[in-house]
Amino acid sequence: MWRLILILLPALLLAAEPDPLLPLIRQRVADWRRELPDFLCTQESTLSQGNRGRGIRMSDSAIYEIRVIRGRESYFLKQAAGIDLKQPEPADFPGMNHRGEFSSALLLLFDAPTQTLFHRAGRERVEGRRLRRYDFKVRQENSQWYVGPGAAYQPAYEGSFWADEADGKVYRLHMEAHQFPRKYVVQDAWLTVTYTTVSIDGEPFLMPAQAEVRACHTLMDCSQAYLKFTDYRHFTATSKVDFQD
Repeated sequence: MWRLILILLPALLLAAEPDPLLPLIRQRVADWRRELPDFLCTQESTLSQGNRGRGIRMSDSAIYEIRVIRGRESYFLKQAAGIDLKQPEPADFPGMNHRGEFSSALLLLFDAPTQTLFHRAGRERVEGRRLRRYDFKVRQENSQWYVGPGAAYQPAYEGSFWADEADGKVYRLHMEAHQFPRKYVVQDAWLTVTYTTVSIDGEPFLMPAQAEVRACHTLMDCSQAYLKFTDYRHFTATSKVDFQD
């Protein structure tokens, strides 16, 4: 018995060791939430569809304007298949629709009602940064990740994020869901976002640079979108009042 305790003791001490980085990450996310202005950006999207066994083929490309107001996103189609629209049109992603994840996935992950379970994992060095990986899980009853047509279902999900040990900023996020209702249109989904520093109204913010979204309708039939985010800028709304006799 004592031999077993001595063998397990280093692991038990490591598990009980307080994590100084996670509170810093929480603070960075809270600061981001408080300081992030309403903004616009451009999303270049390439949608691929196909069968896992027979290969994936490119099926569509589009350019969207994303408007983020109070942390929530709305999409407006500007160009489809290389043809510009006269006016941007409200849009979604049939079959793999999401709501607000690219700018707010981290915010939702650290929301108290989400009750995310975090587990400190390994280290990686990426582009000169020493990143700490954290694994996480979110139960279905606490999920705020909307998946499917009309963003109608909120699945349980799990994943990882990578944060800089020097400043607590998150540079990569991966999340995936595998438990959906049996006859639901989506049976498997994942999202990966990488972040970079951009300027919005002259202030630096760590924002999504690229993302990949996948939704599988059956075990073999999948849709996948490759996304690139550019042209970040401050969103301002103006109003005009006309007085009539």
